[in-house]
Amino acid sequence: MKILVVSPKDEVADAMGFLLEGQFQAEVVPVNDSKEAIQELLTEKEFHLIVIKEDPAMAVLLKYIFNSDLGMPLLVLTNKEKRDQLGPEFEALIYGTLSRSTVLDDLKTQVESAIRAGLLSESTENTAYCRIRTALLTKVTPLPGDLYVRISPKKFLRIFKKGDEFSASDLERFLVRKKIEALYFEKKDMASILPILGNSIAHTIKTQASSPESAGVVAGQLSDAVRELNSYLGFTPEVQAIAKEGVKLTLKSIGASPKLGKVLQNLRKAGGDYISSHSLYLANVACCFSLVMDWPSGTTFQKLAHAAFFHDIVLHSHHLAQMQTLAELAKNQNQFSAREIEIYKRHPLFVAELLRRYPEIPPDVEAIILQHHERPDGSGFPRGIKAHQFTPLGALFVIAHDYVSFMYKNRMATVEEFFEFHAPFYTSGHFKKIFEILIKSKEKLGLEKLK
Repeated sequence: MKILVVSPKDEVADAMGFLLEGQFQAEVVPVNDSKEAIQELLTEKEFHLIVIKEDPAMAVLLKYIFNSDLGMPLLVLTNKEKRDQLGPEFEALIYGTLSRSTVLDDLKTQVESAIRAGLLSESTENTAYCRIRTALLTKVTPLPGDLYVRISPKKFLRIFKKGDEFSASDLERFLVRKKIEALYFEKKDMASILPILGNSIAHTIKTQASSPESAGVVAGQLSDAVRELNSYLGFTPEVQAIAKEGVKLTLKSIGASPKLGKVLQNLRKAGGDYISSHSLYLANVACCFSLVMDWPSGTTFQKLAHAAFFHDIVLHSHHLAQMQTLAELAKNQNQFSAREIEIYKRHPLFVAELLRRYPEIPPDVEAIILQHHERPDGSGFPRGIKAHQFTPLGALFVIAHDYVSFMYKNRMATVEEFFEFHAPFYTSGHFKKIFEILIKSKEKLGLEKLK
C-alpha cells in the first residue's frame, strides 16, 4: 500500500507517517502542500490513498485528481471544515474526514474501514518476526532480544536492543501515543522469550491477581498472548502453559458463586479488545447459568471456562469476531476478505483441532466449542445441526454466548428484554428446558435488586 501524505512538516505529520508505516505497513511519501502533491502524482501515479491534513489549495489538488485517469482506487481523507467548503463534484473522491483533536484515531479508523470494504489491501506479514502487542511485554525485561517496529511490508526498524529495559511508559509511547498496535521480536528469539514470559506470568499472578477483578484483567492479557503466540509459533507446550494459567485466572475471576447481576453491571462498562473481554464475560455468564441449573459447579465451571477462553482463539479481527450468525455475516461481508470469511466459518473446527493436542482439556469442551455458532433451527455453522443434536452444556453455552453478544450491542438492555427477544429461538431440545428454568430464576441469578 502506497500513501501520499499532504501536510506541513510537523509532529502531527510525523505521527501520521509513523502510524501508517507501523500499523498498516504502508510506504508513505510525505509532501508539504498540494503543489508538491501534484508534482509527485505527475511522476508517480501508483498511490492507493492520499491523506490531506490541511492545505489552502486542496481544491486544486482534488480537481487534478478528478480530471486525471489514475486507474486505481483512490481515497482522500481531509478535515470536515475543508470538506464542507468543497463542491459536490469532489464528494466521490473524499472517503473520510480527520478531526484536528483526534487526527490519529480518525486516520486509523478510516484506513481500517477502507481495508474492510476492500478498497485498500492489507500487507502480508513477514514471518521472520513475531508480533507482540500484549501488556505482558513490559514483563519481559531486560529484553531477551531486539525489539522492532515495522515501517514497510518487508522492513523492520530496531527501537530497543537486547538487554535494554522496557517499561510501561515505553509501551504507552508506542502503542498509545504513536498508535502503533504491535511491536515485534525476531522469531528466532522466541525460544528464549517464552520461558521468561512464563516466569513473568507466574510473578504477575502471585503479585497482581489477588482479587477476582485483577485476575480477570490478567486473564484477558493471557488470552491476547495465547492468540498472538499461537499464530506465529503454533500451540507449543510453552503456549499451552500460558493458556493453562489463563484458564486458572478465568476461574478465579468467576469465583465460587457468581451472580449475573454483578456480571451484567461490569459488562455494561466493558472496554478493551472484544475477543478477550467477550471471552471473559462469556465464562462468567455461562457459569452463572450453570449454577441455576444445579449442575455440579466444580467440573462444569472447568469445562465452561476452558470453552470460553479458547472458543475464538484463532481469530484476530475483533470486528469479525462480533459476527454471531451467517445472516449477520452476510449483511457485513463486504467489510471482510474472502480469506477472513472462510476462517470465520471454520474457526470452531480449527479450535477443536487445536485442542486435541492439549492434554489437559476436560471432556465435553471440544463439543461445546464445535457447537458455539450452531443454532437450534439448523441455520448455524460449521455443521448446521439442530436443537436435538446439542449437548446440554453446548446448549447452555450458546444461550450464554447469545446473551453476552446481545448485551455488547445493547448495553443498557435488561435480562427480560433478552428473554423476550430470544424466546422464539429456544423452543426445543435442551434449549427449551434451560431457557424455562432461567426465566423462572431471576432471584437465583442475583438480579432481584438490579435496576
